[in-house]
Amino acid sequence: MECGVFSKGLMMFQTFLIKTNDSDSMLVSLVGALLFIVSICLWAFKVGDAISLSCTLLGIVLVIIGIVGGNGRSLYEVDQQRIIKIEMDRIVVGTEAFEFNKIDSLEFHYHSFLNQSSLGYFTETAGAIEHGINNVVNFKLGDRKVSERFFISSIQHADKFFSTLKVLKENGIQYNLSFRKYR
Repeated sequence: MECGVFSKGLMMFQTFLIKTNDSDSMLVSLVGALLFIVSICLWAFKVGDAISLSCTLLGIVLVIIGIVGGNGRSLYEVDQQRIIKIEMDRIVVGTEAFEFNKIDSLEFHYHSFLNQSSLGYFTETAGAIEHGINNVVNFKLGDRKVSERFFISSIQHADKFFSTLKVLKENGIQYNLSFRKYR
């Protein structure tokens, strides 16, 4: 999902939010992974070959069952139903709109865009790439704290995100922006 345009010609940023995969199959996979890690400790301390081998095999089987049952879905995924919009006077998270003049402590954390190298530069052929899902917005509305992760799909999408933040700053909207530290 890319950005739209404000009626006055200024940019607006819009993208999908990130959700946690809380399915039962994910839980089975995580239990299997934990059991596999425990089995490594059992092998190291020579608790017993039969117990160690049983834990190792059961852990592997549980991970496979979880992956197959979850259709290969990962722990975090893009939520195609919920979006975030950064507009001139408000930020819209899902179905809720928050006016900038009513929120406190607005913070953005830029981590990456899809296919960005884990070293910080853009590449489509790097061995280790980012998935663009660890970008975060945080703010307070009275006693309520709002924290959401959002997706950035490309280098152009990231440019639109930063251009939108620049327009907000020019219009007096105060926020903090942090970046991931690259190697």
